[in-house]
Amino acid sequence: MLARLKNRFRDLRILDSKAGSPSSELDVSEQEILQDLLQHNTSDRLLGRFSEEQVVAALKNYGVLQQLKEKGFPQPRILIRSIDPFRQTLKILSSPDAPEEDPYLLCELRLFDTWLKNPALEELLEIEFDALVIDWLLFQNPKATFSPERPRLPGQQYPGLGIMRSSMTAILDFAKQIGKEAVVNIPEYYHNAALYWPSFRFFSPHAEGEFCSLRKLLSKVSLAEASHALETGKIHDEDKNASFLWQPHEQGMGLTSRVIDYFSSPEYIRRVEAAEKTCHFELQQKLK
Repeated sequence: MLARLKNRFRDLRILDSKAGSPSSELDVSEQEILQDLLQHNTSDRLLGRFSEEQVVAALKNYGVLQQLKEKGFPQPRILIRSIDPFRQTLKILSSPDAPEEDPYLLCELRLFDTWLKNPALEELLEIEFDALVIDWLLFQNPKATFSPERPRLPGQQYPGLGIMRSSMTAILDFAKQIGKEAVVNIPEYYHNAALYWPSFRFFSPHAEGEFCSLRKLLSKVSLAEASHALETGKIHDEDKNASFLWQPHEQGMGLTSRVIDYFSSPEYIRRVEAAEKTCHFELQQKLK
């Protein structure tokens, strides 16, 4: 949190009110920041703007509530809470009086807004933009059970709800309403990235190239098999002579032409293709 604050304040200057030019630098200590945060009143409005009623209306408008009703949750409980002055959580619980814990939790969304600078960490592709970052997104159906047709994915305690598409549409709408240039997530597992792709691309062309190479390698197996293969070290990196380890990277969807054009730029595409060609992955053994 302090790191994000420092990043925001790093280039801030106090302007001379008469001349309109920089007059001095802003020097803020960690102690002063913490003291101010302790006195800061957090908001129970999503992103500091949307009330619980507005969120419920959006979920209804995009069909999320209807989908939950069809799955046996006709009266879900919606909660908005501030985790800290910069991050908030939106929870959907199974019934009006359900506690905030498993097995009553259907959805949890944690997000924050920030200014991202050069998430690709590469020269010639530097970009800065105002982003809405999905810090955590969970969908689960405690009433459902895993089956051969719907096997457990890495990290899952219960099967998913099947409402990601409609829920993401609502998130994108909220982001647009508050003027964000992109929505960003950092997929913890391969299947997370696969579910977001291709609407979301990795800002790092090297990460995007690796992902494209993995998709081709795993195209003939199920998403669950593919994700478990990566999680259990069954993907061999021939160049490193070691198991390929999935590393989370920023994956985003542009909401303005400036960010959209980043992913379609000749330089980005050239680097993705070059990175994909350098990847030499193979399955160490057959997947069951």
